[in-house]
Amino acid sequence: MVAKELSTASRWGAAFNLFEAEKNKRANASSYRDRLDFCEVLDLCKAVSDALACNPRFSTPNFEYLVHLLDKAGFYLQGHDKTEIGQLDAILLGVEDTLRNRYTKSDPDGWRYLPWITRELILSIVDEAWRHLQDDTERFERVLALHKTFFDWVTAQYDHVSVYSLNYDPLMREALSPLRFRMGFLQSGMFSPNSLSFEPRLLAPLHGSVGFVPSSHGVRWENDYAQAQTARVREIVQNAHAGGIGMKGLHASTYMVTGLDKLDPFSSGAFSSYYQRFSADALAADMIVLVGIGFGDDHLNAFLTHLPLARPSQRLVVVDLKQPDEVRSFLNSPGEFDLLPRLASVSGDFFAVDPEASLEELERSIDAQGYGRFTKHIHLYARGTECFLKDRSAWPVLL
Repeated sequence: MVAKELSTASRWGAAFNLFEAEKNKRANASSYRDRLDFCEVLDLCKAVSDALACNPRFSTPNFEYLVHLLDKAGFYLQGHDKTEIGQLDAILLGVEDTLRNRYTKSDPDGWRYLPWITRELILSIVDEAWRHLQDDTERFERVLALHKTFFDWVTAQYDHVSVYSLNYDPLMREALSPLRFRMGFLQSGMFSPNSLSFEPRLLAPLHGSVGFVPSSHGVRWENDYAQAQTARVREIVQNAHAGGIGMKGLHASTYMVTGLDKLDPFSSGAFSSYYQRFSADALAADMIVLVGIGFGDDHLNAFLTHLPLARPSQRLVVVDLKQPDEVRSFLNSPGEFDLLPRLASVSGDFFAVDPEASLEELERSIDAQGYGRFTKHIHLYARGTECFLKDRSAWPVLL
């Protein structure tokens, strides 16, 4: 949904106007040399989108590809030196040599807002979807109840439970707050890294949230998500150095980690604290449950791939949505970013005796009960997240 909405002019217009309205509040606003022309922003977005669509490797809709390239283009148009060019970044070569001559109505300083406009556009989509869910009271209560019931059962089995969410919406916070899960924020709303070490029940929005607001003092949490957006825009407009600096140069992932260069944001602030706790939890956990993730984040895969070596007895449950015949195809012809075959290969027990018989057994098991043994310590639940939360008969696999 996000990938499609990123091509919508009205979405860009709404996010663009947030920053223009804040810029116009400044004294002598017209004297500021940071003009950004909306038509040029749309043109750049279309040029990059078209370049992606023409490349068969990256033509599958993925909003993070577009975010990554728009970030690079925005920094380039500000006059910063080019960063290293990888295979995906090379797509920019088809458009960037003409960018500075092509866009003459915008001041170079104005392009510093582009990465932030992109992020606020995405968070607006997330917040809108969240409000629509809340408006559907019956569905909202059902979704919350599914999560609460499941985690109430999990916390009764384990003394220490950490939940790492990669989504930007506040669903997990709403569901887990009654169960005394904490996110590391103080009563004042400010993030405190010291509190994470002592939380037996942790909820970490590992890639940020609609409630995150960055400031010079760190990140704070805002319960009103519309106000959170207003505060973020104000902070970015008032602070010319609102971006972060990592090993690859400037980045804009200070409150929302997106794009493809996701490692740099974890070098400081709340994300650094979450990442440190994640690495400790991953090694200490007896059981890890991966629900509905695409295994496309290398900063997480780096830990998960080596867990079978570091903790041979650790058990892993992967919750996905696959038909039995899809499982066979998936295992026989894994994609470049598929983590499961890599995990199985490292663990050393991937269908070691009779691969064909093991595949047939896995397919039968998934067809009959929704899950099966992928390797000695890895189980695959193939009926999707909602079914898993409803299917109490599958939960004992977590014990």
